[in-house]
Amino acid sequence: MSVHRFVAPTQREAMRRVREALGDDALIVANRPVPGGVELVALREGEEAPASPPSGEALPMAEGDADVSRLLLKEVETLRALLRRRERGEGATDSPLATTLRGAGFSAALITDVLAGLPEEAGEGDAARAWVEEQLARRLNAQAQPWDKLAEGGVLALLGPTGVGKTTTAGKLASHYAMRWGADQVALVSADGYRVAARDQLRVYAELLGVELHLLSPGRTLASLAGVLNEKRLVIIDTVGLGQRDERLAEGFAPLVGGARGTRAVLLLNAASQAETLDEVSTHYRRAARQAGMTLDDVIITKSDEAARLAPLLDVVIGQGLRPWFQCHGQRVPEDLAPLDGVELVRQALNQGGSRTGGALPFNPLAQTGTLVNTLTDLRRDVPGFSWLEQALAGQWQRQPPLPPGDEAGWLFWPAARDQAALVLGKEGEAWPLWPPNEASQVRCLQWCHRHYPSLMPVLSGVPRATVWRWLDRQGIDWMARAQAQARVRYRSDIQPLWALREQAPEQGEALLRQKGRTLRVSLRALPVAAASGRRYSGLVRAWFLQARDPDTDRVRGWRYALLPNDWDLSRARPHLLALWRGQAVTGLHQRALRELSEGVASSSGDSSPSFPSHCSAAVGLAALACRLDEEQSDWAVATRGRVLGLLGPRRRRTPERLLTALLHVIRTHDALRLMRAS
Repeated sequence: MSVHRFVAPTQREAMRRVREALGDDALIVANRPVPGGVELVALREGEEAPASPPSGEALPMAEGDADVSRLLLKEVETLRALLRRRERGEGATDSPLATTLRGAGFSAALITDVLAGLPEEAGEGDAARAWVEEQLARRLNAQAQPWDKLAEGGVLALLGPTGVGKTTTAGKLASHYAMRWGADQVALVSADGYRVAARDQLRVYAELLGVELHLLSPGRTLASLAGVLNEKRLVIIDTVGLGQRDERLAEGFAPLVGGARGTRAVLLLNAASQAETLDEVSTHYRRAARQAGMTLDDVIITKSDEAARLAPLLDVVIGQGLRPWFQCHGQRVPEDLAPLDGVELVRQALNQGGSRTGGALPFNPLAQTGTLVNTLTDLRRDVPGFSWLEQALAGQWQRQPPLPPGDEAGWLFWPAARDQAALVLGKEGEAWPLWPPNEASQVRCLQWCHRHYPSLMPVLSGVPRATVWRWLDRQGIDWMARAQAQARVRYRSDIQPLWALREQAPEQGEALLRQKGRTLRVSLRALPVAAASGRRYSGLVRAWFLQARDPDTDRVRGWRYALLPNDWDLSRARPHLLALWRGQAVTGLHQRALRELSEGVASSSGDSSPSFPSHCSAAVGLAALACRLDEEQSDWAVATRGRVLGLLGPRRRRTPERLLTALLHVIRTHDALRLMRAS
C-alpha cells in the first residue's frame, strides 16, 4: 500500500491527478489547503502494507518523510480494521451517533437495530442524525390527525396506575371536545370507587365545562348507564388506578365490557417513570385487556414536562408497538394537551442525551476549572440575587428574599395550595420563594405580604374569592389573575367561557417570547368583561388573550388567558403579561430543578441533604436563571449561556431544561473541586 501526496491549484485538478496516478479505486486519506492550492494525500487500494518498513527506507511519496508515511499507514490500517468490524456487525454501538443515542437513554437493542440500516451516504454528521431522527419517529408510529379521531366520538376508557394523570387528562379531552362540538355532546364517567378526591376533581371539571358526570358504582358495568350515555357522541371514563402488579388488575376491566358501543381503551404512560416500570406497566395492562376481550394499543403520554429523559419512554412505546395519541405536558386544562409530534419528541429525547450520566460529571472537573471560574464570576456580577442563590444551595437560606429597591419590585405569584411557597418574580427575571405565615385565611396572608412587600403585585391563580377581592379593592391594590380557558365571564349580555371570546378580541400588539427552547410570536388581544366571584362580588376587568404562533410556520402553538385591571392599556399591561408568561415557565421548571437537587447535589457546607426550604429556594432560583438565560439576548447572557452549555460537551439547541442541567453541572463541578481541595 503506497501513500502519495498531490498538490494542485484546485480540488478538481488534484482529484484528476490522483485518478491518473492511482486509478479510480484510490483512497483519499487527507485533504487540506496549502499555499498555492490544495493538497491531497491518497493511497492505492488493494496493496498490502509492509509489516515493518526497512530502517531508513522511505515509503514512496511525492514529497514528505518516512515518519509521516508510517503515521498515515497506521491510521489507514486502523480505519480498515474498523470497517471490517462494521462489515461483521461489530462496533455499531461504538460510533458517536450510537453514543448520543445511548446517552439519551435508548436501549442497546434499539440502537443496534436502527443503526444497522444507516446508509453509507449519511456519514456520521448532521445527515446521519437527521436520518436516525426520521427512523425513530417513523417507528414511534404516532397517530395521524388525532383530533379527527377524537371527533369520531365513542367511549374512551383511560387506564393506568394511580397518579399517572387519568383524571386531569379526562378533563383536558372533555374540554377540547366541548369547545369544538359542544358540551351537550360529551359526558364524563367516574369508575374510581376508591379515591373520593378523584371523583371530586372530575366533578369540578364537569361543572366548569357544563358536561354531565355519571358515577359507575363498584360491581356495575357500562350497560347500566346505556340509557343516558347512548345519546352522547363522546363518553370519557376515568377508571380506578391500579398498580401493574395488583391482583385486581384484570377485574378492573370488567366494568368496561358490555356497553352498547365498543369501548376504546387508552393507556396512560408517565414519561417521568423508569424504562423498566413503563415496560412492566404496558405489558401487564395489555395482558389484562386481552383477558377481558379488549385491545390496548393506544397510549397518551403524560408528564412529559417532568421527564429528565424521554428516550426510555419512546424505547418502550416503540418496542411494544404502541400507538401514541396525545401528549400531556403540564397541569393546565385544557392547554397542556397536544397531538403527539413524533419528530419533535424524538428530537427532544436526543437533545437530552448526556444531560445525566448516573450523577457523574460529564468531564474531568480539573479540566474545566478556568471556564467554571469565569462562569461563576460572570453570574455573580451580572445576575441580581445570585449570591443569595449560592447561599440557598449551601443550606443558608433566608426566609425573606432580597428584593431589589424600587416602587415596582416585581410580582407575587400566589400558590395554588396553602402549604406551598409563593413565587416572587423580580423585574430582571430573578425569582425567589416566599413563605407567608400559615394564617387562617388568604386575606391575612395577603395583608402580611403587602405589609412586608408593598411593591409586589399579586398574581392570583383565578378570579379571587369575594372576601379577597373586596379587601384588594378597599386597599386600592391592583392585581392580575391567570385564567383557564373555560373560566366564565360576562361580555355584553352573555356569560361565556374565555375561549369562546378570543376570536372577538381585537389585537393590541405583538411580542416575541421563548417557550421550550423555541421563539414564538405572541399576539396580545383584549376585551373588557365582567368577572364574578360567585354571586357575592363582581367587577369590570380586562381579559387578555395571548395567542402563540411559530414565526416560521405560522402554526398556532397555544393560548393563554389573563385578567388585568380594566383601565390598563397595552403599554401598561405588556410587562405584566410577559411576567405572567415567564412566571409560568419558571413554575413549570421548578419541580424538575427540585427533583434534580434532591438526587445528589451536595451543599457547599458539606451537608448532602439540606432542609426542604433551602432546596425549594435553590430550585426556584435555578429555574428562573435557566429561563432567563434562554430568553435574554444581552451580551453577558449570550456569552454566559454559551460557556455554560459548553461545559456539557457538543453544542445542541438551547432549551431551559438543558440550561438547567448545565447550571446544575456548574454546581456539581464546583462542589467536586471544593471537595478535592479539602481532601
